Amino acid sequence: MTVKKFKVLFIFIASAFMVVFFSSCSLFKQPDYFPLSQGSEWTYAFGKDEVTFKVTGEETVDGKKCAIYEAVIKNIPSQKEYYYKTDKEVTSIMRSYANGQVKVKLEPPETIMKFPLKVGESWIWTGQMGNVEKVTFTFKVAKKEKITVPAGTFNAIKLDIEGTTPQGKSINTERWYAPDVGMIKDASRFGPINITAELKSYKIGK
Repeated sequence: MTVKKFKVLFIFIASAFMVVFFSSCSLFKQPDYFPLSQGSEWTYAFGKDEVTFKVTGEETVDGKKCAIYEAVIKNIPSQKEYYYKTDKEVTSIMRSYANGQVKVKLEPPETIMKFPLKVGESWIWTGQMGNVEKVTFTFKVAKKEKITVPAGTFNAIKLDIEGTTPQGKSINTERWYAPDVGMIKDASRFGPINITAELKSYKIGK
């Protein structure tokens, strides 16, 4: 092998090594806008009250291993969401109430986030939960912006969600997500009802 050919081969091998090395480095990893690691917990200011969401376990639903995302209000569990997450999307597969005694599937599973999040992209979900009439939601990645909530100031990405019921009523929701934190704010409107939740504290499990 000539010196010139050896140099070319060396550069090729070195380049391949650098690609493998840096692709495994966090510098090249997509930010996680929807962490679901066990032990994660988020507490939100919810009017005069607080609501806490916790990742409390896993359960296989229709062959998919889902993270159990539990809402707790005044120390009382109120609802569980079963999320299935891949490198392409997060879907809500099922919800449960009455301390898990009542379980209702979403048909089809609702796509609530698609990866990577790119400003301007959108998707539509039409489906139903149990015997409830079908609804349609349009999700749009609206913009990136800096936002301040009680937990601090974050560089977030904003999702606009518009829903329509069979009766023609509209549901409008704005959600802000911060990388490696999750949802930091939710502002929803349903007719005359306005609800806002802002992140107060959080911890992300390992």
